[in-house]
Amino acid sequence: MSIDRKIFNVEKNITSVGGTAVDVMKNVPSVNVDIDGNVTLRNAAPQIFVGGRPTTMTLEQIPADAISTVEIITNPSAKFDASGGGSGILNIV
Repeated sequence: MSIDRKIFNVEKNITSVGGTAVDVMKNVPSVNVDIDGNVTLRNAAPQIFVGGRPTTMTLEQIPADAISTVEIITNPSAKFDASGGGSGILNIV
């Protein structure tokens, strides 16, 4: 837990080894993943960031072995783009 984000350490999670980022998101609290692999946070699609920057990659393209932490930012500050919906940001590090 941090002031503006929740940080989930994926390196200590053995169940997501060998999968994709969708498998990682299934184990992250407060993040919902449906059967098709669509991720929702607060019942809306969040912005996906990789390393603190917006990305056009899908979660199926990111291997779970390359992820160290997932940061859930539910109330983004002015540092992030404020136009991208109200559900929040998933930052994959």
